Amino acid sequence: LSGRPLSQLMGDWKLGERYALNIINDLNSGCEGFIDWNLCLDETGGPNHVGNTCSAAVICDNVAKRARYQPIFWYIGHFSRYIRPGARRVACSTSRDTLEVTAFLNVDGKLSVVVMNQSDLEESFWLKIAVEGPEPFAAAWVEAPARSILTFVADEEAAEASAASDAPP
Repeated sequence: LSGRPLSQLMGDWKLGERYALNIINDLNSGCEGFIDWNLCLDETGGPNHVGNTCSAAVICDNVAKRARYQPIFWYIGHFSRYIRPGARRVACSTSRDTLEVTAFLNVDGKLSVVVMNQSDLEESFWLKIAVEGPEPFAAAWVEAPARSILTFVADEEAAEASAASDAPP
């Protein structure tokens, strides 16, 4: 927290974005999992054994007697909910500097693609998925709002159905 009280950082979406960027980069670099040491802390950003304070996905506010879900919590959900145990990372890339992407094939055959737009502007792009058949890939025209994270889940049937997608509007 760099000496700042946790109350100044509560609800800061930039912390969630930075967290998601770390997860995407780690997963794309071969990391097989991601463990957060501090998923839940108190309203001061503690406790811990060395006295420094941190932010967390969930802040348990002992004063107000409630849990406060921070932006990090919602960013983590894009990975933990859609990339399931046993999933295998698949090749993916982006042609936009402002977009970060990772993709996994789950054991149930569903493909999960997480795309994060770090820009202050909306970013439009083609989401392309390789498929078997007469067309080399299925494609969808996507608009990622500014400073957003999106998760796309596709199964074989959905990919084949969209393989003949029209051009963007």
